[in-house]
Amino acid sequence: MNRLAKDKARRWGRAGRASLPPDARARKNRALCRRLTRLKPFITARSVALYRAVGDEVDLSEVEAPLRARGVRIYLPRYNGEQYEMALWQPDTPLERGPLGIPQPPGPAAGEHEIDLVLVPGLAFDVQGNRAGHGGGHYDRMLKNLRAFRTGVAFDAQLVPRIETAPHDVPVRLVLTERRLYGINAERFSILSVERGG
Repeated sequence: MNRLAKDKARRWGRAGRASLPPDARARKNRALCRRLTRLKPFITARSVALYRAVGDEVDLSEVEAPLRARGVRIYLPRYNGEQYEMALWQPDTPLERGPLGIPQPPGPAAGEHEIDLVLVPGLAFDVQGNRAGHGGGHYDRMLKNLRAFRTGVAFDAQLVPRIETAPHDVPVRLVLTERRLYGINAERFSILSVERGG
């Protein structure tokens, strides 16, 4: 099967996401978050890396309260002047404005083994776990320094057949959408009785 070049995958994923009317996107976002809270890696994690949604990205803010209620440590991406890193976000600490206007935590940077689960945004994913981000490789460099279980989150409309990869790309183990869970042996990671289908 031919692989899509990254720029074409980005255009495809961006267009797919933009094609969702706001009410449908909100409904799909809630469904995705519900599915996320039923994944074994989410349920068993003691530390989870989220991200702050920009524009029409999947918004994971509604899973923050369940994580906090379980005492799970939450990390968010932070730009440290040279590169992105995951930083601890304490519940009572306000976020600071990052260089791109994205809120980021002032807390300490995560060590290599500190995070159990990292939830990864992207413009497009394929079912093998390959990802097309915004370009520049910032997330890939950050993920390379973490030994966390990587799960991509996206709407079904952002899935593409197959993405061209480069040696520096860091794939995710699973891709979760509002309807499905993709990945090698994906069924092992879900507590849902039926994970396939709508």
